Amino acid sequence: MAGITAADVTDYVAHRQRQGIVAWEGKHKGERIKDVSSSEVNREPGTLKLIFSLAMKGGRIGSRPHIEMLDEPPPCKGFFERRAYSGLIALGNKEGLSQLEESAGNPFLISQYSM
Repeated sequence: MAGITAADVTDYVAHRQRQGIVAWEGKHKGERIKDVSSSEVNREPGTLKLIFSLAMKGGRIGSRPHIEMLDEPPPCKGFFERRAYSGLIALGNKEGLSQLEESAGNPFLISQYSM
């Protein structure tokens, strides 16, 4: 770990941005299929920062490199709280929208009915 520098991490981040998202299976296996977001890239050096912090706390290393993170967009807004979600399901049942009740176990499906 002591051999990892800030420049190494910066180079890796640039590599990940060029690499993008690569398919693991299917007909496009091994191919770049889309760009990778800054948020996705940040998870990897973020984990490295945590590892360095824990190693410092444990006395394994004396210092760590500065790891620059990419700018990320603000978090998504508009998620349902449990109470509002339950109310929406109840309203859907009252209005005869059985699709809402069927999708109740899958919060991703509910979004198509709320737009």
